[in-house]
Amino acid sequence: MNQQLILIILQNQESGEVPNAQLKKPSTRYYLNELNTLASTKDIFMVGYDLNDEEIFFNSKEVILRNLVNNLKLIKMPRFPLADLLKFYKFMKETNYSSDSLAESLILLYSSKCNGNLHDFKTLFKNFDCHIVKREDFEFYDELKFLFERIVKMDYFRSVMIESVKNIYGKCEFNFLDLELVMFVDIKRSMRFKLCPEYQKAVVFDLEFIRLIFHETVYVVLRSNMQNLNSSIPFLEKEKIQQPLVSEEDLIELGMKTEIKVFHGLLNLIDSLEAGELNFSFCKQFLNNFLDNQPVNFSIEESNCLTFKQEDFLKMALDYRPHKFKRFLH
Repeated sequence: MNQQLILIILQNQESGEVPNAQLKKPSTRYYLNELNTLASTKDIFMVGYDLNDEEIFFNSKEVILRNLVNNLKLIKMPRFPLADLLKFYKFMKETNYSSDSLAESLILLYSSKCNGNLHDFKTLFKNFDCHIVKREDFEFYDELKFLFERIVKMDYFRSVMIESVKNIYGKCEFNFLDLELVMFVDIKRSMRFKLCPEYQKAVVFDLEFIRLIFHETVYVVLRSNMQNLNSSIPFLEKEKIQQPLVSEEDLIELGMKTEIKVFHGLLNLIDSLEAGELNFSFCKQFLNNFLDNQPVNFSIEESNCLTFKQEDFLKMALDYRPHKFKRFLH
C-alpha cells in the first residue's frame, strides 16, 4: 500500500465509502512513514517563539508528524486502525486558521510525544477538538479571569515557577504579566458537580483551577526560556538544546513535580468531592491564605484528599487527568 492509496482510503473513509475490512493490514510504522510524506520539510523539531499564532499553527503540523514518526511507543504498536487517523488527517489538511485550530495544534504537539498504549493514542487522535470559550458564552469567565490575574501576581506562585525551571535549566527569565488565560471547559456544569452543594463546588472549583495553573504555567515558563514550543520532546538530540542539558524525564514530568512540590501529591479533587470525604474547612482555609499571598502548606492527610499515582499519568508535558476509571491512593 503506497502513500497515494493510503490517502485515497482516508479520503474515502471520510465520505464513508470504504469498509473497515480494508483498513487493517499495514503496520503502525508504515502508516506513519507514509503520512510523514505530507510534511514538506524534514528533521524540523522546533516551533519557535518568533512565530505569530497563524505561523505556529502551520509550522506545528510538520513538527507533530516528526514527533509521531519518532515516538517509539507508537511505532512499536503492531497495528493501528487507519480509520482512527481520519480526524488527524483532516486536521493535517486544514488550511483555514482559527484560534480553535491553534489550540488543537498545541494539544497534538504535546500528545504526539506521549508514552501511552493503543487505547490512549486512539483516544487522543479522536478527542483533540477544542472550542475556546468566550466571555459571553461562559458564566464563570469573569470569576476565573479575576482569580488567574491574582495568582500570576503572587510572590509565592512566581517563586515556585522560577525555582522549578532553574532547577533543571539553570536560568529563568519570564514576564508573568505576559501570561494569557484561554478557557475550554466548564466543569462547574458537569454531571459530576450536579448534586454537590454550591459551597463545596466553589472550593473544589477554585482549588482545581489553582492546581492546573501551577501545572501548566511551569511548562510555559520553561518553553519560553528555551524559545521552543516543542522543548519537551523526548528524542531531541541533547546538543540541540541550550546548555545546561535537560533530561527527558525532567522536561516531561516538570508539571507533575511542581504540583507535588506545592500540594505534596497529585490531587484527585473531583473524586474526592464525589466521595464526600474532603475536609472543606481545611481546603477553604488554604485557599484564603493562598489568595491573601500568605505562606501555605497543603496537607494531603488533613485535607483528606484522594490523590493519583504518578505512574498512572501519560508523560506528555500536558496536564491530562486519568478518567477512564478511578486510579488513586489516599
